[in-house]
Amino acid sequence: MTKQIIGYVLLGLGVAGILWGIITSYLIFTGKNPAPVIFSATATSQQAQTASTSQPVKTGKTGNDIEAVMQEQMQSVVGEQINKMLPTDFINRVLNLTVWAIFMGILFLGAGKLAGAGIGLLRSEKPVKN
Repeated sequence: MTKQIIGYVLLGLGVAGILWGIITSYLIFTGKNPAPVIFSATATSQQAQTASTSQPVKTGKTGNDIEAVMQEQMQSVVGEQINKMLPTDFINRVLNLTVWAIFMGILFLGAGKLAGAGIGLLRSEKPVKN
């Protein structure tokens, strides 16, 4: 009788864990709840980098000066365009959702093992024939 009770408890915990994971993942991936923040990069480091590359243009007559100025301008333009295409917030969200998906995979495996152990206990309980 105790094996049967423990089996049902383990089965219930496993199914509850899987259902909780499915519901919370649905809410997170549909945008109703925010994903847990694990990765967070600040935009200030990128702004400081672009500010350092966008220095005032130096007027010089040598070809090396002109090439250096062109290089700095190209770097600042490319940096701005990359920030427009892939903002820091987007990369953080993708990484956080990926970590959440990995965590849910681990949770599903563990909950499945719990439910499997409960089923194993229920199957091992043989009814007594009178």
